[in-house]
Amino acid sequence: VVLINAIKDVAKALSDLIGATKGAASKPADDPSMYQLKGAAKVMVTNVTSLLKTVKAVEDEATRGTRALEATIEYIKQELTVFQSNEVPEKTSSPEESIRMTKGITMATAKAVAAGNSCRQEDVIATANLSRKAVADMLTACK
Repeated sequence: VVLINAIKDVAKALSDLIGATKGAASKPADDPSMYQLKGAAKVMVTNVTSLLKTVKAVEDEATRGTRALEATIEYIKQELTVFQSNEVPEKTSSPEESIRMTKGITMATAKAVAAGNSCRQEDVIATANLSRKAVADMLTACK
């Protein structure tokens, strides 16, 4: 699952890079779209590097949980960038939906406590993946 998420991150970054490239085509170097292109290229490099680290971590059983947490942290950072952008969301959420999203955060927190107590790699990975989805859903609903 961690590997698939890393691949999804690379695919999303590639899509963003292609969009930024299209937007920056034939623009002067000081155009804001060029800065977006630069940012998209940095994210792409970061995600490819992350994918390579993930592949390596999958090989090393002892670091799988750590790598899953690192990947989740990186994904949340990227989602925060989207959240803070001026881009208009595709859909709107009602206040009730936003409140309902807190349930995912609560579940992820409970799983994190349980994973900390069990110290099992599988529990840490499951918690990282659940947290990733819960935070992304919450940010999307809030935006």
